[in-house]
Amino acid sequence: MEFQNVTDGNYFEMLVGLQQEHAKWHSESQAAIAENHALLNQSLKQVGDLVQQLSKMQSDLSKLREETTSMRATDTNRMQRLERNSDLIQRKSFIISSAFTLVRLGRHSSRRYQLLTSHRDEQSQGSPNFSFAPVWLDSILCVWFLCRDHQQTRHNRVTAERHDCRFVK
Repeated sequence: MEFQNVTDGNYFEMLVGLQQEHAKWHSESQAAIAENHALLNQSLKQVGDLVQQLSKMQSDLSKLREETTSMRATDTNRMQRLERNSDLIQRKSFIISSAFTLVRLGRHSSRRYQLLTSHRDEQSQGSPNFSFAPVWLDSILCVWFLCRDHQQTRHNRVTAERHDCRFVK
């Protein structure tokens, strides 16, 4: 509004116009303030929700760290058990293969023994037929000694584990 050529009559009109513009500006600013308060409250609520989510994520992360540490310890124990079991499997495989070798040797020896005794029987024609027990007995005793040694090794390993010692191969 222009303030040039102001007279008393139009001064009052101008004052009324200014009051109306002020009222209009005041109502617009109050609406903007209310809208800003609403947006601020909404933002604060979102920040609060984010803080809660971050707290939950942090606690979940702590739990995962604990579980990971626990799993690493468990994995270490499992790896140690796997190593021990692998060692036992190798030893048992050795014993089994040794036993089969002894059995094969025993069969081969018994065939040779049978040939020798049958040849001797043919030559002597009246002497008794010898039993194959000594050859098989040797094979069985060898297997028994291998198994006994394996059991003693196993016993030593279990005893060392109970005393929390590391078994030395």
